[in-house]
Amino acid sequence: DPTPQPTVDGTLISGLMRIDASYVIAAGGGNVIAAGGGNVIAAGGGNVIAAGGGNVIAAGGGNVIAAGGGNVIAAGGGNVIAAGGGNYRVLDASACSDTQTLPTSPTASLDPKHVPPGTILPASGTVVVPVSLKTGKVLGPAVFTDSTGHYTVTVPKGTESDVMLVAGVPGKSASDPLVTDPRLQYTVLAAMSASGTPEIDEDTATLTRYLRSTMRARLDALLQPALIASSASDTALLKIPNIPPAEQTVINAYADVLRNEVKSAPFFTGVEKTDTPHVLQLAQRISDSLVAQIDLNKVNLDPAMAKGWTMASANSNQGVMKLMLDEMRLIRGAADAKLAENPHYFDDKPYITAANLSLPAGAAQYQILKGSDLCDFIVNYYYASSDAKFGLTSRAVIEDLGLACDDTTADQVYYEIWGCANSILEKMLPLLTTDQKDISTTIQSFTPSP
Repeated sequence: DPTPQPTVDGTLISGLMRIDASYVIAAGGGNVIAAGGGNVIAAGGGNVIAAGGGNVIAAGGGNVIAAGGGNVIAAGGGNVIAAGGGNYRVLDASACSDTQTLPTSPTASLDPKHVPPGTILPASGTVVVPVSLKTGKVLGPAVFTDSTGHYTVTVPKGTESDVMLVAGVPGKSASDPLVTDPRLQYTVLAAMSASGTPEIDEDTATLTRYLRSTMRARLDALLQPALIASSASDTALLKIPNIPPAEQTVINAYADVLRNEVKSAPFFTGVEKTDTPHVLQLAQRISDSLVAQIDLNKVNLDPAMAKGWTMASANSNQGVMKLMLDEMRLIRGAADAKLAENPHYFDDKPYITAANLSLPAGAAQYQILKGSDLCDFIVNYYYASSDAKFGLTSRAVIEDLGLACDDTTADQVYYEIWGCANSILEKMLPLLTTDQKDISTTIQSFTPSP
């Protein structure tokens, strides 16, 4: 039984992983449904897909099982898909029970050469690893998703709110393009799920990236060496509504302590640049550890955090996670519809061109190959900025997608998502003053990645 069993002090976390089938198939060479051994691909029989490790390949329907060579991978028995050799990557169309585009029947099959953009299917044979938000260390053994896309990981008891699920398509080596492709890497905060069964998909991964980057940006503004001699009150990045003045004063004072601690930390020795990737990594570690202490599903929208959003008061009893995920799915669906009409629809759009021209030399260019790419572009290029005026320029994208008829309605998307993020920030920043000992330990023991 591949399902991990709980240890004496262990807790099981189970969920489902579903990803964009059209992109995975394209990344695998245009006609990939399943691959074993890395270079041989075969599909047949409608519901049954099989691949062998380079020598013999067979596929068939019904109860047919085929095997060949030394590295045997076989599939058969209707919806069953099995993998060997550790190099398995597959989207099992036949096991799909909840696709958002195609197909809708549990027994439907797809032509692997013609999978529409936005076809979301269970991901079989992908790797899922539970990682601690607080320490960045692995909490339990890696597991593979089963033939229906489900996974179960085991983590130490009491760490449930500290779990970040890191998932991706496995490969033959660390340099395998399927491993290094960021579009095939999915990181999701387990605590995002109100049901306790975290779903790893395009939208939850996009939202996780956005939340982590925007929370990190606030801590980074505190920790950067350029601000060491300044008072935290000098930066508007810390001034958000509804934090009482007395509490804000305490946060500002502690910010000075934080910056001095960073300056004296072992990892900081010899650092001279005012904006270092090492400090950015530390900001991510601290902000992640603070987010781990927040029950994200109990954070409701604070209307004061969403000034400019006309529906803020009406949605004040709504959970921010649901509000943001609904917007992510709306944007992704609209972008997928454009890509279905024209795979190159976004290539020459003025907003993509302008964004690429603004990037530093050598930075990866923005390219929209699947709908969630556009979500990432919007929230991390526009919404992660502390400049509201710049964030509102995202209206050009929202209007182009047909999600708004004018600037005023387009701006509402920005106000909603940014207001939701600020509602979480409102819960996070005060933790700076109650978690000082742990933060100090994190700074002094921090070892940056290369």
